[in-house]
Amino acid sequence: RGIGHDLIATLIESLPDDVRYLVVTTLSQATTEEYDEDTYAGTRRFYQQNGFEPIWEPEGWWSARNQAVVMVRRLPGPGE
Repeated sequence: RGIGHDLIATLIESLPDDVRYLVVTTLSQATTEEYDEDTYAGTRRFYQQNGFEPIWEPEGWWSARNQAVVMVRRLPGPGE
């Protein structure tokens, strides 16, 4: 439907010109979920399709059981 993409686009349009990065945190692929199902694969794929790159998996950041992944999207500066 494109709602998520539209929300990100609206957020970016509303940011001050000096903002250079968007950062999101979600559940890492390294987290073992019940029945070995990766229920966050779609979430990570959505962010990647919208320009975010996984850059860091801070071990134990949330808890020993839930591994986080930090994803970043660089925004263009003025004149880019």
